[in-house]
Amino acid sequence: MLRLIIQREMRALAATKSFIISTVVFALLILGGGFLGQFLLHKDSDDNSSQAPQSVTEQPVIFVEKQMEPLTPYLEQAINGAHITLTPIAENGSEKAIIEWSKKSGSDAIGLSGTLDQPVIVHESSLSSNNKLTPYVELGAVARLMADKGATVSAQNYQDLAYQINIPEREVVLPSTNLMAANPVGYFVGMAGGMILIYSIILGMNTVALGIVEEKSSRIVEILLSTVRSRTLLLGKILGIGIVVLSQVTLLVLCAVAALNIAGVWTQISISGYLIEIIIWVILGFFCYASITAALASLVSRAEEVSSAVSPVTLFLFVPFYLALYFVPNSPDSIWTKGMSFIPGFAPFIMANRSAYGISTTTEVIISMAISVVAIFLLAAFAGRVYSHSVLHMGKRMSLRKALFSPKAAPKEVPTVAGTSVLNGQVGQVKTEFHERTSTS
Repeated sequence: MLRLIIQREMRALAATKSFIISTVVFALLILGGGFLGQFLLHKDSDDNSSQAPQSVTEQPVIFVEKQMEPLTPYLEQAINGAHITLTPIAENGSEKAIIEWSKKSGSDAIGLSGTLDQPVIVHESSLSSNNKLTPYVELGAVARLMADKGATVSAQNYQDLAYQINIPEREVVLPSTNLMAANPVGYFVGMAGGMILIYSIILGMNTVALGIVEEKSSRIVEILLSTVRSRTLLLGKILGIGIVVLSQVTLLVLCAVAALNIAGVWTQISISGYLIEIIIWVILGFFCYASITAALASLVSRAEEVSSAVSPVTLFLFVPFYLALYFVPNSPDSIWTKGMSFIPGFAPFIMANRSAYGISTTTEVIISMAISVVAIFLLAAFAGRVYSHSVLHMGKRMSLRKALFSPKAAPKEVPTVAGTSVLNGQVGQVKTEFHERTSTS
């Protein structure tokens, strides 16, 4: 009987024109996003290539810590007219100076730290080790080394001696800022995943709600409950709709892969793991919200009341969606961001978006999914109880408290409709004939 209910719900949803049209439109939007990403990424690269050379006020800088100031004369001779600024700073102040410089200027900056006998070049992690500033520091260090040995280094020997010494380097990791700017590919992937999530969940839970109320208002549910348990009927409805939604998500994910290829970013990211994760989050998110929606929809008896019953859930759904879209990239390390990643209902959006940016660990994802699974079982038990106690209620909207604690209503016995036994499992035929009888009466 469960299989028959699942098949009926699958056919009912997949055959509707609205479902087919929305699937096609959403797929085209995702592909269009790929073309938009291609345009924006190429535009940024063109803008960067067309920028004017750096002005004197934005020329590269070498920060010289106080204990390294004896190297300054040699550095000045090594620079020899190059547009590079030597700036004295406090001892062990290279990291702070580089971070402050990165906030106000786009030009390169390194720091000279360590000791005179063991100098250390400090630079931010994104600056290549073979940048144009390092050779000048090496030149100055070599010149001082030769001077200490009593040798005189001529100007023409500076370049030859520069590569005879390899000064160790230390990276400065700049503090995380807005991930939208720092990781545009992650933002694009996270936004696409979030849109697929919210669309699929809203489609699924609204279909569940309308199906429940339709069966109540036509009283077909009374016939169905004469041969199948209420919880089985609700489970079959959610599973059938969920399978169709998952099939649609798989198609949209394939479109997302195509969009990433169009945008030219497919080779820059490891997307296969995220695709699997987003499909899992769609399943968990759908069952979480569909269970709540099914319980609320069973409290009303008319199609006009469905919107007011499920609108709180629909509105709430946009809270984690927008938090994932805007709060996560602005506060990736916040305790609120990490905490919401483990809250059922929030987790499908927050954790999936964190994974898109690459700031979540596998352990965090597994724990978050496990918590969501436990929550789904609890919500399913809640929905099953509410549905069992309210699905046969007609008339004024039943309160949630009454649905939870009132005695379960027994279905009417309808052994045969137009010669077809309900016990034979012909649910579809019974539904059709019942509609015909009620329409002629």
